[in-house]
Amino acid sequence: MADSREMVFRTLAGRKLMGEALESNAATLVRCVEKLLPPVRKCHRIFVVEDCEGALGRIIPASGNGKAVALASVSPREGGSDAWQQMLAADITRGEAVVALDPEGGSGFAAKAVRDARRNGMVTVAVSCSPSSPTIHCAEYPVALTFDPQSDMDEAMRVEACCMAVDVLLCSIVSSLEETAAGTSGKPQEDQMLQRACEALMQQTGIEDARYAASLILQYGSVRRAVKEYNKKNNG
Repeated sequence: MADSREMVFRTLAGRKLMGEALESNAATLVRCVEKLLPPVRKCHRIFVVEDCEGALGRIIPASGNGKAVALASVSPREGGSDAWQQMLAADITRGEAVVALDPEGGSGFAAKAVRDARRNGMVTVAVSCSPSSPTIHCAEYPVALTFDPQSDMDEAMRVEACCMAVDVLLCSIVSSLEETAAGTSGKPQEDQMLQRACEALMQQTGIEDARYAASLILQYGSVRRAVKEYNKKNNG
């Protein structure tokens, strides 16, 4: 079975999400997946909490609802201002997971959801671009994304970065759980994604060894960065 690092980088490479915005946060995502896998193995659902317009539409369809674990959405647009009441109405049970998205760090909806969920025995994760986010500090597993201060990321870009990070976390966790349930060495769909990334790398660099190309993709997390590092090493 693929380890957490390989699972995260395979997801990033396959979904072409490894832009500059997340390169510096890949190790953080790997650590979070490694810590989350043991407690979420008993989960049947992961509740995704957000109050950013349109955010869930970019996450749940991409991550999918696998056989190993289902994804449920919680937002003020769907069921009112109390996230915990929404989860209770959906029959949340002790030990299930709650992942909160709070890009700017000022979402009272997300912070209260995480606080209530953790108080009631849920596995709680929070993703934010603000290290001082109350939501981050309420969660058992906080993920504070960091970016170059000179990158001039606006609110829309921070929301997109958080969505990508949550998508990577969910995809990696769901894929790992499905691998465990199936007893296989990898998901066919993810293998196809990695294969396409390898083909692109080989075409752009002239690499002929597919295994070497795959190792570069998994090491650097994207075709773009793998091409850059390969050319730097081989062309001076």
